[in-house]
Amino acid sequence: LWPHFSVKQNIEFGLKARGIAKNEREKRILEILKLFHIDDYINARPSQLSGGERQRAALARGLVLNPEIMLMDEPLSSLDFELNIRLRNEIINIQEKTGFTLVFVTHNLEEAFDIANRVVVMKNGEISRIGTSHDVRKYFESLIREMKI
Repeated sequence: LWPHFSVKQNIEFGLKARGIAKNEREKRILEILKLFHIDDYINARPSQLSGGERQRAALARGLVLNPEIMLMDEPLSSLDFELNIRLRNEIINIQEKTGFTLVFVTHNLEEAFDIANRVVVMKNGEISRIGTSHDVRKYFESLIREMKI
């Protein structure tokens, strides 16, 4: 987020750059702020937000543009458990509704299994496993059983 912009200005920046009309910008900004539960912070600067609120504002800024493809690198890492689950579901719903391609990077296997259709597991910079969420989950469950954890 740009520190000298309010939350609204940060979200609006890409819409303005794309030439979206003011009334449509206002509508989309209010919708995305409500979706990410940051509508109370519309005029706040990033320095006035918690880490989780900044994360949600950054997600809103990207998703308000209705992208065809989006890379998210650990987007839910600084959120508490309840908000993580809620935003995970919102990302899934938005992705399903709009159909954008999502590349989601995470160290949290549950996030990966919940969000992804296909999972790529990397170890030491090398791909160690590729498959459906279901298949990769089964693979890890079998490893855990073998370790008798």
